Amino acid sequence: MNYPSYNEYIIKSFHKQHTTSGKWFLYVILLLVLLSCLFYMLQQWSDHRFYKNSIQQKAKIESVDFIRRSDGSGIGFGAYAIYRVVVTFKIDHRIQRSIRDVHNQEYSEYFDYYIEDVDSLDILYDQRNPNNIRFIKLK
Repeated sequence: MNYPSYNEYIIKSFHKQHTTSGKWFLYVILLLVLLSCLFYMLQQWSDHRFYKNSIQQKAKIESVDFIRRSDGSGIGFGAYAIYRVVVTFKIDHRIQRSIRDVHNQEYSEYFDYYIEDVDSLDILYDQRNPNNIRFIKLK
């Protein structure tokens, strides 16, 4: 029988312990899944807190601006095209002004027509932070 020498044995065992066996890929995937779950849970918790502390209110639209990237890639249905909607509403005898961005792809979820400066709409605002508003989606 041909047995390996002691030096060969040490080198092979070191090599087995310290080389990548492909398990690192599994750990990276597991880490990504855990981070995705954590992000999802934080988003759900944030939404829950908002809806728990929100009040529905009628707001007047002050301005609607269509914003796109300077290279023109936001024209049409581009991912970077947004409608910046500025609204005002009353809270305890004072006027609150807030801004909300609506992405071009989401526009039809909130509005079934082109909104203008003279329109009003229902919003939800956070009692603790009235600048935090959300538009109510269409049914």
